Amino acid sequence: MEYATISTLVRNVDEMKARLKIMFVLPSLASGGTERVVLNLVNHLPTQIFDITLVVMTNQNAAYSVYNTGVKVVFLHKSKIRYVVFRLFRVIYRTKPQIIFSSLDFNKILSLFRPFLPADTYVVARESSIGQYTQSFLNKWLMRLFYPRLDLLVAQSVYMEQHLIQYFGINPNKIQVIHNPVDTNMIRQSQQVPIPITLPNVPIFITVGRLHPVKGHLRLLKALALLEIPFLYLIIGEGTERQRIEQTVKKYQLNEKVKLLGHCTNPFQYLARATLFLQGSFTEGYPNALLEANACGIPAVAFDVPGGTSEIILKRLNGFLVPNNDIKGFGDTIEEALRTRFNKEAIQKLTSERFALTQIIKLYQEMLLEIAR
Repeated sequence: MEYATISTLVRNVDEMKARLKIMFVLPSLASGGTERVVLNLVNHLPTQIFDITLVVMTNQNAAYSVYNTGVKVVFLHKSKIRYVVFRLFRVIYRTKPQIIFSSLDFNKILSLFRPFLPADTYVVARESSIGQYTQSFLNKWLMRLFYPRLDLLVAQSVYMEQHLIQYFGINPNKIQVIHNPVDTNMIRQSQQVPIPITLPNVPIFITVGRLHPVKGHLRLLKALALLEIPFLYLIIGEGTERQRIEQTVKKYQLNEKVKLLGHCTNPFQYLARATLFLQGSFTEGYPNALLEANACGIPAVAFDVPGGTSEIILKRLNGFLVPNNDIKGFGDTIEEALRTRFNKEAIQKLTSERFALTQIIKLYQEMLLEIAR
């Protein structure tokens, strides 16, 4: 797709005689990949072109903020999504957006209640998971039944696009692939911040993400237990899996080699000082943490799992892929990666060329304006 300049976009909007009214709908501003992507859109789409309203279910545990001064923010002040339908529809009918941009659980809500939305409102849903592997039987049934009602689905990867077509019967013409963006300027500044711990002179491995079974921390620890070299493994994130991770660390006698750092508002200061990024996930839509590690110039070792991981990693350029659940192979690949002469600057340049925030924002601008034509 050819990128339009801001002046061209403004001329297009002038032809429509008004700014394009868009409503972004998000469950929360909590720390997460989807939340970060949506907030990047809200904060960087030009308000001289778009009249933006952000509707958020709750303001609890907010990790991100809106600093684009032209954006209106509405909180529904409910903690469970089943209680927000009436309030959400009241805001929709009061605001009268031309486009609703939905994400996460709101995708199911808006697809279910699509017939009750204004007929001239276009509903775009950004899908963030590989539903066949991550959703319950009920959710998969609902997706197959109601997702085809959505006007457009944004898929993060080609894999996700094909997955939506194959398993959920989505018309290929109603899917657009747009990768996740990386804010390279923000990362460049954030990684300069000193870290509060002293790192030993050994290979530093790191994983960033919520502590949840789907992220595969336990199988990473099993692979690391096979290594006979000195190393330090940093785990950034919090979640329900923490106790099992701590128990597994003790089981494999890795207490001196593993540090759980908990939630960190600036993971980039640690990523920039790592030797390798490790990803143990059983499935990934389009992993932000992997993109951000590459943006810091850090190569990755990851399992080749359903999702977009294989579309990011280029062998020996920015990392290695390991056949899914090959634990010994993962350990062997870590050692191979340590022997490989990766070029940090080349990894950063490659990541910027493929996923720079400005580039992805332009793709979204083009998509939204095309809808309005």
